[in-house]
Formats: sequence, structure tokens, C-alpha cells
Amino acid sequence: MTAEQTTGTAGQTTERAGPDPAPRAEEYRYRTGKLAALEGRPTSPWVMARRLPHLVRQGLALGWRVDRRAVALLLSCQALSAVLEATGLVATGSTLASLIAPGPIRDRIAEALPSLALIASAVGLRAVLGIVISDVSSRLSPRISREAELEMLHAAANAELTAYDHPGFNDKWDHADRGADVAKDLITESQMLMSCLASIIAAAGVVAVLHPVLLPLLVLAVLPQALARMKGAHLQWESGRAVSAERRTLGHLRWYIADRQIADQLRSGTMFGFLLGRYREIGARVDTVTDRAIHRGSRWAMAGSVAGGVASAVMWGALVLLLGSGRMTLASAGTAVFALQTVGTNLYGIVG
Repeated sequence: MTAEQTTGTAGQTTERAGPDPAPRAEEYRYRTGKLAALEGRPTSPWVMARRLPHLVRQGLALGWRVDRRAVALLLSCQALSAVLEATGLVATGSTLASLIAPGPIRDRIAEALPSLALIASAVGLRAVLGIVISDVSSRLSPRISREAELEMLHAAANAELTAYDHPGFNDKWDHADRGADVAKDLITESQMLMSCLASIIAAAGVVAVLHPVLLPLLVLAVLPQALARMKGAHLQWESGRAVSAERRTLGHLRWYIADRQIADQLRSGTMFGFLLGRYREIGARVDTVTDRAIHRGSRWAMAGSVAGGVASAVMWGALVLLLGSGRMTLASAGTAVFALQTVGTNLYGIVG
């Protein structure tokens, strides 16, 4: 607050208050102890990874409460799909070994036919299982979201009336409302996570049998880009948390500007220009925070891509050396290529 010094009749110096400056957004924000702790020691991708099993259990628990049979069917299909993928990879190695073996081409094709039939059957069954999994997940998702909304409404209905006036209550309600809205994605993304893990376990077992050195090299090739993507997602999450109060304020301003109930007061009080100016100012602040997070995420993605590219070159170079030195047959190398691609794709799926 500004002040001007004036001299009174008694010769004493007094202060005359001038106009207050426009309040900053930070002055309106309620800062909880948890928020201060997060800012002092922000969360990291490793913290997110440690929380991931809890989120999966939470999604499955909500699904179990809604429809136990559907969750049991979902888990069974995931396990069977992993077994079929491992079977297909093993059959791929047998097929390649039969096709490149010496002898007449007809004999080689005839020898490879059982493995080809096994591969085709595994692929077909996995496709059917994928349809079943998608159907079950689609049916569970809206029910899980509604169950989460019921929990939120139950908590609100049992809250004391004084809680509505407590600082930070609106922030908690906003977070709970958004959480209930995205709860429908919990079961879908949880089953995708389980599917990726099952595929990785199946393919990693095949790679380890072919040659153990390939598996750690694959992890090193995927890890930099995976960490970069996790960091980018974490930066976007932090930016969303940082401007949650601003987004809620924008919602209130939209209501004041466009709602029919106060349209006459808005016009008689000539408040449209002031409210629109506040809307633009807060919106620009949200854009600034969002852009900063996107630019930082892009820099992390660039560094991860460079490191991942170097590590991938090392991995494929090791595969070529193993093949050239005779430590791995051509059929095993072909199987390893399929298995490595499977593991890499599903590692990125887990990060997603």
C-alpha cells in the first residue's frame, strides 16, 4: 500500500493511504502445508513410478466393487495373451530355423508348417482376446467413474457446513471432481499396463534364452527416452497443479460474463470490459505456465532421443557382432529382432 506523508496541525507526521495496487493472483491462493512441501521438494518421475502399483490396485479395487466377474475375466485374458505371445515368439524361431536349414525348399516349408500354424493360431487367439479385453474395459470404465463420483458425493454430503468456508476446500473439491472424471481411464490404462508387462515378461524370457547380454542393452536403449517422456508428463502435471486455481477462476468469470441471471447487472454496471480484461490476464498467465512446461518437456525429449539413439546403435551393433562371431545363429538373431521390438514397444507402452 502506498502512502503519502502529510504534516498535521500538531506538527506530527501522519500517513495518508493512497489507492491500493491491483492484487496479485498469489494473494488469493491458499497455500496448504502440503503444497509448500511439494514446492520445497517437488515430486519426481520415480515417485510417480512408485505410486503406479497403488493406482493399479485402486483401479482394480473399484472395478472389483462394480463387477467382479468382469475383472476376473480381464485378468485371465491378460495372462492367456502373454502365454500366447511367448508361444508365438518361440514358434517364430522354429520357423526361421526350418526355412534357412539346408535341403530342398519343399522339405523346409513342410517342416516349418507346424510352427507357422502355431504362430497363426496364437495371433488369431490374441486378437480375439484383445477384443474381449477391450469390450470388458469399455463396459467397466463408465461404471468405475460413476462409483468414484458416488464416493465423492458421499464425502461432500457428510462434510460439515463449515468445511465449505474452509481455505483450500475448493481446491480439494476441484481435484476430487477431476479425479472422478478420469477414474474411467484407470481400468483401461491399468489393463494396458498389465498387457505391456505380460508381453515384456514373455519376450524378455525369450531374449534371455537367446543371449542374456541383449536384454540389459535393450533396457539401456529404451530407458533414456522413457525417462524423458516421464519427465515431460510430470512437467505437464506440475503445470496443471500450479494453475488449478486460475482455471477455476476462469470458469467463474465465464459464468459472470455469459449467465442470463446477471446479464442485466453486467450491462447496467458496465462490467463486461473489466471482467473480460481479467479473463485475458489470467488466461495469459495459464498459457505462460503451460508453454514453459511444454518447452522444458521438449528439451528433455530431445536429450532422451539422442541418448536413446546412441544406446540403440550399441544394442543392434552387439546383435550383429554376436551373429558375425557365430555365437548366435541366423534363426536366433531373427527371433531376437522380433522379441527386442516387442520389448521396446511395450516398455514405451508402460511409460505411456
